[in-house]
Amino acid sequence: MPAKTRSFLLVPVAGSGDGMGHLSRCIGLAEKLGPRVAFLTSRMDSASRKILSEALARLPARGRPAIITHLGAAERWDLIIVDARSSTRAEAESLMRHGLLVCLDEGGEAAHYASFLIDAIPGLPGARAANLSSPAFLDLPRRSRTARPSLPRTLLISFGGEDVQDLSGRLLDVLLNAKVFPPERITVVEGPLFKRQEWPESVHIVRGASDLRPLIAAHDLLITHFGITAFVALATGVPVVLLNPSHYHHDLGVASGFPSIGTLTPDMRTFLSLLDAPAALMEPVDAFNEAIGKDRTERLVRLLTSLTAQGTPSCPGCGTDGNRVIARFAERTYRRCSGCGTITLESFSGEKKSYGTRYFFADYKAQYGRTYLDDFESIKSACRPRVATIKELLPRTTDGAVVDVGCAYGPFLDAAREAGLPCYGLDVSQGAVSYVRKRLGIPALCASFETVGRSALPRRI
Repeated sequence: MPAKTRSFLLVPVAGSGDGMGHLSRCIGLAEKLGPRVAFLTSRMDSASRKILSEALARLPARGRPAIITHLGAAERWDLIIVDARSSTRAEAESLMRHGLLVCLDEGGEAAHYASFLIDAIPGLPGARAANLSSPAFLDLPRRSRTARPSLPRTLLISFGGEDVQDLSGRLLDVLLNAKVFPPERITVVEGPLFKRQEWPESVHIVRGASDLRPLIAAHDLLITHFGITAFVALATGVPVVLLNPSHYHHDLGVASGFPSIGTLTPDMRTFLSLLDAPAALMEPVDAFNEAIGKDRTERLVRLLTSLTAQGTPSCPGCGTDGNRVIARFAERTYRRCSGCGTITLESFSGEKKSYGTRYFFADYKAQYGRTYLDDFESIKSACRPRVATIKELLPRTTDGAVVDVGCAYGPFLDAAREAGLPCYGLDVSQGAVSYVRKRLGIPALCASFETVGRSALPRRI
């Protein structure tokens, strides 16, 4: 489906205690995803909703994203994108009723239920796996700074949109007392939700910055906490030092190779030793740019505009919803049904196989040297032990039929009938179903198991 015809619902968390990073990323995505985009603001406070409205008002009126506060029962979206630090299972299941659920950097229960997970910000080693994980999904800038200053002369301080612990103020007090940088060479980014709004004289204060990238590129060093801004600086070519709000953030930063000057309280001795080794400060910059390569713009947008699913989060066997994910891969998500235990697949390969005549004849012969029907008897022979096992598991008297899902031209069905089992075929290939009905004389239906009505399947033959 072309990107311009696809619909996207962005669900960021933002406001007091949550900061503005998730909302900022979603606003950036909204400008690139096409004309059919909306924001669901149920997880935003009034201050962040105002910021969102002001940001969208600056966009062209035609195609401007809509803002909604709740979802109607019948509303459907091609993709629902949740950008939050932590979401509950209930929040995930509620959204999954309205479309394919994709979570960005999700750290809550929703990570075990969403259809697709993308980790752009690296987690701790050994943490649960996402479908895809790479800082390149952060839509990073190209490296614009390659010079290696012998000593950083200008300093940028940025601690997000809220800075609950006032890391900016704490750091400034220590820096100015130690006289590490002259105040006129220090720039502080004041976020829209900052409580502190009074700063030391001569320090340059930036307010209302919608894009920090030019500001980062204009400085020799950035001090921030672990998060998107730190990776943007590395991609730009500017070294980064972390002062983190928690030990968890500290551990994430260490795992990603960032130098740190502590948690909450800046360690000036460590900071001075880092300044004395500018070459070491540049090592993470060089390593990061080499790792992500040159293809670093709009990778996330390209993925989101092409992502489609085959399969469903609900169990196709018994219809149970809310099934937990047990494994994720780049193009596949597996779930185990909590009702019947069946393991089901959601595929994101974008390739919908055709099971027409060519698949069973020309394509099959090209792979195996003969057609599917030429192979019928050997396939049937391989099915006999499976039929015997099924027969052993069934009670002496059975009130139903064995349904062969994807029966093809019926070798398993023929083996089941031979063993005295009532059986029924189901396949998406009309030619195969016609063969089973007419040549084998076995009931069969042309349909997909995921979508066929259960009333269409036989209770008995």
